Amino acid sequence: MSLNSRRILAAAFVLIFLVATPLLVLWSSGFRWNPKKWSWQQTGTISMETLPSGATVFLNEIQLNKKTPTVINALLPDIYEVRIEKDGYANWSERVEVTAGKTTIGKGILLLPKIVTRENEQAVSGGSEELKQNSVALIEKRSKEYGIEANAEGIKQIVRNVPSTQERRVIAQIADEITDVLDVSNDSFVLLKNEKNQLIIGSIGDTALVETDTLDDVLDYHWNDKKTILTVAAGLELLQYHVLGAKIQKTLITRASHPFERVLPLADIPYLFVEQEHQIKIIEQNALGVRITPLVQLRETESILFWKLTKKLKLTVWTKEQDKFFRFEISLEK
Repeated sequence: MSLNSRRILAAAFVLIFLVATPLLVLWSSGFRWNPKKWSWQQTGTISMETLPSGATVFLNEIQLNKKTPTVINALLPDIYEVRIEKDGYANWSERVEVTAGKTTIGKGILLLPKIVTRENEQAVSGGSEELKQNSVALIEKRSKEYGIEANAEGIKQIVRNVPSTQERRVIAQIADEITDVLDVSNDSFVLLKNEKNQLIIGSIGDTALVETDTLDDVLDYHWNDKKTILTVAAGLELLQYHVLGAKIQKTLITRASHPFERVLPLADIPYLFVEQEHQIKIIEQNALGVRITPLVQLRETESILFWKLTKKLKLTVWTKEQDKFFRFEISLEK
C-alpha cells in the first residue's frame, strides 16, 4: 500500500471517528433521529403496570415481546396507541402521549373481566341489624364524638366529647348557620352541614375554620383508611379533597351529564365504584385520563341501600325492591 493510500485510509478513520462519536453520545443519552422533524430528539418512556400482571402489550397495533409490568423505552415524542390484552379480560386501550425526557406512567391499570354479573344473590331480612345500621346515608349521620355548643357569648363552637376519658375540648368557632357536625379527621379536617343542607368541608386553624368549601347536592362521600383523602359525590361532579396540614387540596375527578348518587374508592389503586343512571359503574382515574365503565344494571324498581368492599376487588351490595331486600356481590377477580 502506497503512502498516499495509507494517508487516505487514516483520514477516513479519523473522519468516521469524528462523525460517529457525537452520534454515539447522542444515542447513549437517549436521543434518536426523528425523520418527521428531520432532527435528533430526546426520547421518552411508557411504563405500564396491570392488575393482574402478565398481560400482552401492543404499541400502534404491533405486539411487543413484553408482558406487564413493563417499560417501553426510546420512544420519540408522539401520541401512541397502547392496547393491553389478557385472556378472559376486556381489552384496555388508550392514546398515550410521550414527552421528551419523561416517563408516562400507567400505574395500577385494572383489567376488568369480560363479563361482570351479580353473584351469590339472595334475599335478606329487612329487619336485620346490619341493614338498620348502614341504611342511613352518610350525609344524614351526625358525629357521636363531636358536637356543637354555644359559649357564654353565644358563639357556636365545635366541641369534642370523649366519655371514656371525660375529655371535653373546644376545636373551633363556627358560623351561626352551621347545624351539624358530620365528621372530623384528626381535629383538623371537618365536615359540617348548614341550614340549607349544604355540605361544608373545612380545615381547622388555631380557633376557627381557615379554609372551607361549600357543596350542594351531596349524596355520598367516603374517607380513605387514614382519613386524609375525602371523595365526594356532589351532583354532576366527583371531587377529592386531600388534607395537607392546615390546607385542603381540591381535585375534580370528573364531571358528568347525570348525577353521581354513591361513591366508593378502591384501596391502593386509582379506581372508584359509583352509582349513576341506575347502574353500578367503575371509574378509572390516573395520569392517562379518566374512563367510566358500566358493570351492572339495577332492576327498574331496585335501589341501593348501602355497599361495602368485602375484598380488595369484591363489592357486596344491599338493595331494596318494593318491600323486599336483597344482597349480591360484584367481583372483579377472574
